[in-house]
Amino acid sequence: MTLNASELDPIELARFREWKAVQDEQQRTRGAYCLTPEGRAEIRKAWKGDDGSWLIVLLNEVERLETTQRKFGQLQEELFRRAESAEKDAVRLRKFAGLVMDSWPVGDVDGASLALYAIKCGLLTPTTRTEPCREEGCACAEYYTGDEFAAGIVCYRKTELLTGEKLATP
Repeated sequence: MTLNASELDPIELARFREWKAVQDEQQRTRGAYCLTPEGRAEIRKAWKGDDGSWLIVLLNEVERLETTQRKFGQLQEELFRRAESAEKDAVRLRKFAGLVMDSWPVGDVDGASLALYAIKCGLLTPTTRTEPCREEGCACAEYYTGDEFAAGIVCYRKTELLTGEKLATP
């Protein structure tokens, strides 16, 4: 026998709707619990490790999808971080190009001006050295004497943007 809602009096109808809402909520809660790691472990125990059952296969797939989703989220965060960094680098390079081009077409840019522009834009970092760097691309060992090193000299080091080290990191 199927009940029609119009056959119930208003009080019975209200009770039925309340009961149905409770049943629906309990069903949703049970369903949500099955998707938690604890719920999945409980289901696996209840099935006593029957790896061939459709439920175990489904739970394994849910776990695989969650792992994939977690990895995707991590990759997305990394991409956003790199995109933000690339935007900042582009601003620095654009500023440097603007400073160089300010002297064009009638002016001239010398090495000291280029170094100053690069420092302003964060492409070079000045460091005080008391001994030669001996790193590739640095000529401070050939340019300064031992006495000058003892007093401390300023050596300009390329930042990650110029060396490409930032790009190499995963």
